[in-house]
Amino acid sequence: MYNFYIIIHTKMRNKKNSVIIAILLILIYISTSFLMVNNVSLAIRTNDLTTIDSDQYKGILPFIKELQLAHPNWSFTILNTGLDWNAVLDAETIENHRRSLTQNTDPNWLCPECGLNTYDSGWYGASRAAVAYYMDPRNWINGKNIFSFEALSYNPQIHNIDGVKAILRGTFMDVESITYTDVNGDLQTIDKSYAQIIMEAAEDSRSKSIPFSF
Repeated sequence: MYNFYIIIHTKMRNKKNSVIIAILLILIYISTSFLMVNNVSLAIRTNDLTTIDSDQYKGILPFIKELQLAHPNWSFTILNTGLDWNAVLDAETIENHRRSLTQNTDPNWLCPECGLNTYDSGWYGASRAAVAYYMDPRNWINGKNIFSFEALSYNPQIHNIDGVKAILRGTFMDVESITYTDVNGDLQTIDKSYAQIIMEAAEDSRSKSIPFSF
């Protein structure tokens, strides 16, 4: 089972149908300061999909429902950041545009003020439309790109040792004990499987136990 966090902002606008995706790479770094107001987080998480305002966030719910029908064992959590859509866009398209970059030289994807001024060799300032396209979750809620929203935190209700064993089956890690050579050149054995060690590490660190699951 996979768990996905669908990120939405307030005041989201409809994407323009005329926007055509090209080979575009944008690095988006939203400052953590925008996630806090007076040190109080605005983000709200919920598994209740009925809380999605279909008038404000047009198209998101049908995309999620389509994936639910195809993958009934997938779990979806809505993460409403509480941030204003335009405010985030403003922050991501600041004057020097070092925050959001693209390698695409199509004029539609380039910041009009930046033009072909490069950053870090071959990267250009991204236009507001390009940043908006990549921020809009509706462009990524499909069977292929949905994994960009996958929750990476360890969830004991979803992640278990049987799932880890299934992933490791047929690999060198598909063993019930681990043998290794220590720094002194002596052969040592750990009476645990790789699956057990991965689960223990996940439980200790609270990180996802199966990052290589897809």
